[in-house]
Amino acid sequence: MPPPTRLRRLTQLLLFLILLAIPAALCFARAGGGQSYSGGSHSSGSHSGGGGGDGGGAIYLIFQILRFCFVYPKVGIPILIVVAGGIFYVYRTGSSSYTASVIRRGGALADEQEQSALLAALRQTDPAFDQDAFLARVRVAFTKIQQAWCGQNLAAVRPFISDGVYERFTLQFDEQRAQGLRNQMDDLDIEDVETAGGYADTLFDVLNIRIEAAATDSMVSLKDGQRLSGSTTSVPFVEIWTFLRRRGAKTNADPAKPGLIEGNCPNCGGAIELNQNANCQYCGAILRSGQYDWVLAEITQDCEWQPGGQQRALPGIDALMQLDPGFNLQALEDRASVIFWRLATAERLANTKPLTKAALPDFLERYQADLTARKGPKGERVWQGDRAVGSVDTLGIILAPPPTPGQSAGSASAQSAAPDSSPVDLFDRALLEIRWSGTRFTADATGKIQRHEQSSVSHLLLVLARKPNAKTDTDEAISSAHCPTCGAPEGGGASGVCEFCGATLNDGHQSWALQDATSLNSPKALELLSDMRRSAPAAPAGISNENGDEIDNNQPAPQSPATTLAWMVKMTLADGHLDDKEREMLESYAAQYRIPADRLNQLIGAAQANTLDVPLPADETEARATLKAMARAALADGKISREEQSLLEAAGEHLGLSDRDVSLLLKRTQSELYADARQQLKSKRNGNGQ
Repeated sequence: MPPPTRLRRLTQLLLFLILLAIPAALCFARAGGGQSYSGGSHSSGSHSGGGGGDGGGAIYLIFQILRFCFVYPKVGIPILIVVAGGIFYVYRTGSSSYTASVIRRGGALADEQEQSALLAALRQTDPAFDQDAFLARVRVAFTKIQQAWCGQNLAAVRPFISDGVYERFTLQFDEQRAQGLRNQMDDLDIEDVETAGGYADTLFDVLNIRIEAAATDSMVSLKDGQRLSGSTTSVPFVEIWTFLRRRGAKTNADPAKPGLIEGNCPNCGGAIELNQNANCQYCGAILRSGQYDWVLAEITQDCEWQPGGQQRALPGIDALMQLDPGFNLQALEDRASVIFWRLATAERLANTKPLTKAALPDFLERYQADLTARKGPKGERVWQGDRAVGSVDTLGIILAPPPTPGQSAGSASAQSAAPDSSPVDLFDRALLEIRWSGTRFTADATGKIQRHEQSSVSHLLLVLARKPNAKTDTDEAISSAHCPTCGAPEGGGASGVCEFCGATLNDGHQSWALQDATSLNSPKALELLSDMRRSAPAAPAGISNENGDEIDNNQPAPQSPATTLAWMVKMTLADGHLDDKEREMLESYAAQYRIPADRLNQLIGAAQANTLDVPLPADETEARATLKAMARAALADGKISREEQSLLEAAGEHLGLSDRDVSLLLKRTQSELYADARQQLKSKRNGNGQ
């Protein structure tokens, strides 16, 4: 064994040689993983023969290190192991950071290209369209709608909101007035307005606008304006507002001729004074239809937003559009929104009258019996009020089976062949998911109303029905609370016919009518969803959306952060207990995706009260698809935090998957995202001629 002084010198020499070797190893790591994006061959041109010299030097150093370990194994081998571990750690960290960087850059590039393609397509048919000018108009619309909301008066904004939005606000106003209060938003500040996405279908151009704002939000008494509840300081919020306009409509570039948002008819320029049909009094244009100008069709909470969800190929949609070319998802979802709010009003009043023109007679009879029987433990009437809708999404279509030979769909002989007055098989059915939350209310025998603190969070399945031979009137596409025959508004009354023209509105011959409403967790819902998937033809691989982007139908459906969080909460509290570590993980996830703290508390409270109605995967295949959707969301920035992985592992455990299953799924998902992002970046480089 060498003397201590000599040993110390040899050790110092070994460390010096290793330090020289480390940069060579790291450079090799970068070149192997990222040479396609490093800018090319300038290094070989700068140093003649440099590549061979560097490689030879590294090999020589490694040889000397191994030789030292052979001569002095007791000292050299431990040091070699430690240093090799350090090199591996640095290499792995650098490789992981590089992978995350590629995924982030590729994702950002994909978003940029998608938005550029969207705006380019808009300008092809409307050369005067200007994104900045449109976003400025959205700011005006946002301010006007907030003022209308606080004043419980929609007259100033009625021309540029769809029937679904109008119905939502109107019925919420009715509920607020019944409680003697209204919402007050002070110090409203619009911090940012930007395009979040969009698409074009056969009927509409659709733009999704992300609005960041802040306000002091409170409830005040209608009697004296006294503050009853809410915040005392400004609270930020983010929403996605969906605007649509008929394809082919043109932007009026003349500032002297403003449009709907500014209070003028975009067709003739006249000041808007609405009649009962919401038409222009001068030229008769249907102002709320989107035929001439942009109309607000939907408001989605940011945490419920599912980017790209509208462009997925949904079961049965293509088949229905072949039979009804005018069919449109936005119009269907607008109708579903109208029906949902009438359903909520019927529950609040314990009377199906608000639904008579929008639901099949079978449903009205069953639902009235349910409302009559619905009582609390002391005989009090119970309902869910103060509802808030997170989103309305179409899940798919179940087409009615073709008629037998010699029998047309919906014919009298077909009706008599079925035992019910409105048998299921005689209708095309649309399945829609409504994500909403509410608060428990009760009314005693004297009619005294009490609001409770107990919250519920629900995923509701609406089943809308329409006769197979029905056709969409594209001129009335988002006039979903108006008679499709004469255009008059669907007023009250105890019958299902239009008070103006006598047309039957609730039999499914013209409009979609409510056939059923059930929890997305119920056996009935699961059976319907299974029928939908089984009956729909498989979508062909490699199809493209209207923007020319290929749709991958093998990818799991996108999932909103709020839905993911709700699942996490439900699984975490499955044993009825929430410890500090679990709460910390949930809070970390909520903060990362900017889900308000009160939303998380609402979910936890609903789970503890067993009123968190969130659908869980039906089998292992669906469980894996669900986790993959969650993993793709978590890996959007290229890496996954320890808290996210812990939550995914907890979810996997509840779904029957091991931590190893989850780890493998994460690695596979990251590899897929990396490959997609790398292809995006490579395509851009090639497109720029680099």
